[in-house]
Amino acid sequence: MNSLTNFPPSSAGSYGWEPAVFSLDAKDTLFAINKQRVQSLGKKKPAKPLILNPPKTVEMAYYQALKKLVKYMTKKTNEIIIDKFPGLKELYKAEMNLDGYGNEIVNTVGGIDFVVSRIFEEQAEQVTLSMFQETNQFSNNQFKRQSVKVVGVELLTNESFLKPLANSWTAANVDLIKTIPSQYFNQIEQLVLTNVEKGVSTKELRDSLVKLSGKTEKRCMVIARDQIGKLNGQINRSRSVSAGLTNFIWRTAQDPSVRDSHQMLDNKKFSWEDGADGLFPGQEIQCRCVAINDYSIFY
Repeated sequence: MNSLTNFPPSSAGSYGWEPAVFSLDAKDTLFAINKQRVQSLGKKKPAKPLILNPPKTVEMAYYQALKKLVKYMTKKTNEIIIDKFPGLKELYKAEMNLDGYGNEIVNTVGGIDFVVSRIFEEQAEQVTLSMFQETNQFSNNQFKRQSVKVVGVELLTNESFLKPLANSWTAANVDLIKTIPSQYFNQIEQLVLTNVEKGVSTKELRDSLVKLSGKTEKRCMVIARDQIGKLNGQINRSRSVSAGLTNFIWRTAQDPSVRDSHQMLDNKKFSWEDGADGLFPGQEIQCRCVAINDYSIFY
């Protein structure tokens, strides 16, 4: 796995990634500098914060990248399986009491799997590195805009957390992407075997393949939304702590789809160290909640 060695410098300064650990001196120094810069403006209290949104554009970019790979996989698979299906049915009739037709299905699916999985593996690292950088840029822009709006200056931050987080997140997501063809071809093998034994028509098989393709694309959306939300929350947490911020306000997506357990946390203050009993916005699967920093510590 290649390491990310160059990140854009910041003028503002379930995988369970831990927040970056900064030395006490480093945090205290940045906090003292940021506090001095904020207080030099002569304001008595922070302004009302901006309403922040989850990184939907990055989620969609990740989904589209995964969907492109899936469409290649399903198109290739459907063409080969449909072409071989009549022969597989004839082989089943001729060798009903033998394993010949089953072996042929396994070999056919395995051959497609081998080619497609290599393409997924080749593309996975490039896709995840790009998504990490886009999420970081989104998070950094939000952090700068929010600090300027609330306290009047871009807070200085320590960005040393980015490289280890990039390595751990991309490694985890490469592994996750590899499960897409693995899960898909296990289902394809069983689907073809079942349809051969039932003697269904080629049209019925095609309909089943299309349905499975749709389910696989939906899984890509779940992966994209979940993983980008988790990453955005983790980056924001580490960047905020590095600037000397200690608390945040939990903000839900403010719609009927919000979990009841998260609705109970809405507009409540928590520490960046402990969260809500160890829970943070974006951490649970497909969580759309965001953290709004509490800037009162600078006044």
